[in-house]
Amino acid sequence: VGTVPLRLSDADSGTPIAAAHVTLWEKLPNGELRWAAQMETDAQGAALFDLEGVSRTSIVNGVEPQPSGRVYVFQVKNPFDGEYRKYFSPLIDSEG
Repeated sequence: VGTVPLRLSDADSGTPIAAAHVTLWEKLPNGELRWAAQMETDAQGAALFDLEGVSRTSIVNGVEPQPSGRVYVFQVKNPFDGEYRKYFSPLIDSEG
C-alpha cells in the first residue's frame, strides 16, 4: 500500500520501462541524501512507494497540524546507455 506512485516510460515511444531499479532517497536538511528504499518497476513500468512522513501532519503544542517537512527524491539509472547515467526526479514532499 504505497502513497506515491512512480511510472517509468521511454520518452520517445511511451513504452513502459519494466525491471528498472529505482532508488528512493530522503533529502536531509543539510542537503545530504540518505537511502530510504529501493524497488524494481513492474511490467507496466510502475512502482508504488511509501514515503514516511510525506503528507502526514502532527499537532505541535496544541497548534494546527503542521507538515512533517520530509522531502524525498527518486533516482534511476538510464538502462539504454552504456554510461548508466543517473537521473533524479523533482523533489517530493506530498502524496500523489
